[in-house]
Amino acid sequence: MTIPERNIHLNLWKVLQDVIVGERFTYEDVEFADVKFEPNINGKPDLVIEAVEKGKVKKIPLLVIETKRKVPYPDPRFDPYSMDVIKQAVGYAIQIGAPYFATCNGEILVIFDTFAVGVPLIQRRVKQYK
Repeated sequence: MTIPERNIHLNLWKVLQDVIVGERFTYEDVEFADVKFEPNINGKPDLVIEAVEKGKVKKIPLLVIETKRKVPYPDPRFDPYSMDVIKQAVGYAIQIGAPYFATCNGEILVIFDTFAVGVPLIQRRVKQYK
């Protein structure tokens, strides 16, 4: 079954809004502050999660999420592990200085470390969620 990218994008935004903004989610010394929907930078990442470090006020970009549609057949244009998809997402993360980026097709969400020095992009995977 095909699920349009826009639906995945919007549903993920709603879930993250509920958890991050509604529940005021924190982890160690970081409070997750906001989920930006298609913020305008050079291009349009689908979602950007912003956070505030303990004792600070300024929001910083923490995680860029690039969504792709879910298709019932193998297609590298929509595969969260595809180099084209990963390069698109890391490009946005580098532009705004986000330490993490993720790719998602509605079934799999893969989180990567943006600035892992000397590590090929595909090997920067931190975590995968189904």
